[in-house]
Parts: sequence; C-alpha cells; structure tokens
Amino acid sequence: MISEAKDIYSSYSTPKKEYDSIRYLLSATRIKLLAALDNKDEKRLSYLLSTNTWKVLEGVWAKNNKPMPPSSLAYAKHDELTDAPWEDWFDDLLTGNIGSRANAMMKLIDWICESSENSL
Repeated sequence: MISEAKDIYSSYSTPKKEYDSIRYLLSATRIKLLAALDNKDEKRLSYLLSTNTWKVLEGVWAKNNKPMPPSSLAYAKHDELTDAPWEDWFDDLLTGNIGSRANAMMKLIDWICESSENSL
C-alpha cells in the first residue's frame, strides 16, 4: 500500500481546471495587493496576506504538479518541491515586514500565473 501511494504521488498531475481556478483567484489577489501597496494601507496588506497565503501555497504545489499537503506538513515539505520560484521563497512569504511579505506574495503570484503551458 505504501508503494502504491508513492507511485500515485510521484505521478500526480494538477488538473488544468484546478490550476486555472488558483490562477484566477491569485490574479484578483494581486490587483488588491497592488492597490493596498499604492495606498500604503498596511492593515489591508496584512489582511490580504493572512487570507491568501494558503492559496499561494496551493499554487506553488500545483505548479509543481503535487497535491497540497495538510497544513501540518506544508512547512516540512516545502523544501522537497523541485520547481522552486527562488531560494528562500517560503521564508520571504512568511517572515519580514508587511511590505516585503506583500512583495514576495506578488512575485509568487506572478511565478504561479506565468505561462501555464510550461508547467502543466
């Protein structure tokens, strides 16, 4: 059973409809982040970071053609992804001041939303 689970995991491919849905939601989030950054609205930025971080993580896993692990494992498993947007992306998303975290989220959204034909 363990071997079969490993086979399923290694051959997993994110369904196009799921990836497109993630990209759509993150594109809307990016617009909101830009508006909050332009207005220097830290409360709104903090809210957007809090409510959209999980969706960004889903996007990173989807782009890697891996199913999203439970939240209790995402921290431990993020280093196992083979297609990382940049070194320390996970830390940049979760640590630092509001502005730097918002910029990291925007870079991740751009990376997730870029040319889906290359990744799926």
